[in-house]
Amino acid sequence: MARKLEGVTRNAGKHAGGVVIAPTKITDFAPLYCDEEGKHPVTQFDKKRR
Repeated sequence: MARKLEGVTRNAGKHAGGVVIAPTKITDFAPLYCDEEGKHPVTQFDKKRR
């Protein structure tokens, strides 16, 4: 079971300095979800994977 869980995303976080600039809708480039309040869309990128 541990091997199945290895590498699985376990939590989400936001960084105040993270900004995405795109020529069209951001959904053309990145998956999104809304924060707990439902007010701020957040991109779903893993900071360790490039």
